[in-house]
Amino acid sequence: MSLLTGQIITRVLKAHPKLIPYQIAGTLAFLSGSFVFVLGILRLGFIVDFIPLPGLYFSRLERAPT
Repeated sequence: MSLLTGQIITRVLKAHPKLIPYQIAGTLAFLSGSFVFVLGILRLGFIVDFIPLPGLYFSRLERAPT
């Protein structure tokens, strides 16, 4: 999951070099969490079962304050 996040950050930085990497990572974590939240609100939580558990755990860890 961290490799995917790093690849996304690299691509975004190439297009928008003024952005700060941790802002991109935070935005990515927010968007993925929002997606899972909307699935839960729409009672489509069973779709989350198809996402590998390490992916879910690491997306939560990215948002955790250190």
